[in-house]
Amino acid sequence: MTIYQLAPVSDENYSRFSTSYASTQTGGLNSGSSTDTSFRVGDSFVSPNYLGSGGFWEFDTSGVPVGTPDQIALSLVASDTTNSSGSDNELEFRENTGANVWQEAADLSGLTLFGEITGGISSTGRKDIVCGLSDISRTSSYNIIGHSSGRRLGNAPLALEQCNTFYASEQSGTSDDPYLEIDLPSAGRAFGFIM
Repeated sequence: MTIYQLAPVSDENYSRFSTSYASTQTGGLNSGSSTDTSFRVGDSFVSPNYLGSGGFWEFDTSGVPVGTPDQIALSLVASDTTNSSGSDNELEFRENTGANVWQEAADLSGLTLFGEITGGISSTGRKDIVCGLSDISRTSSYNIIGHSSGRRLGNAPLALEQCNTFYASEQSGTSDDPYLEIDLPSAGRAFGFIM
């Protein structure tokens, strides 16, 4: 087996809305800066404000040979646990078309589901979001967006909901860095890390 671990090719970003909740509304958007060491994914409501965060990851998969992988996973390190009081929203991760930009709720269902976190996160540390697809495209810009299922369905959060914080590449050291792992079968065993 040959294992490819791909680091993000650019700074991870997030976008947020904090106005009245509506499925077709993005509200005021903010992008993460290159100094952010972590960012949130999910929705919450702390009266009187709604807050939603979507994570974005971009990887260069063009150097990974074509072949059906044994497994593909987005590997993230959670820095907090889930407070799911109010609902059972799940975190969904989807292939983002074109540029890595915020997608309105009405458009999320049209994006291919990469993988998901169900039931919340009960402990901090590395979490592998295993891809449910048989393969992914080989491109210089393979994009993934993370969001809550409630955002896609247009369900306004009632409390903190399903919302988690993940470390970005800017976190000190490399042990908490996010990466995309693609495991390809081969005659021997090798390990490749593509920056």
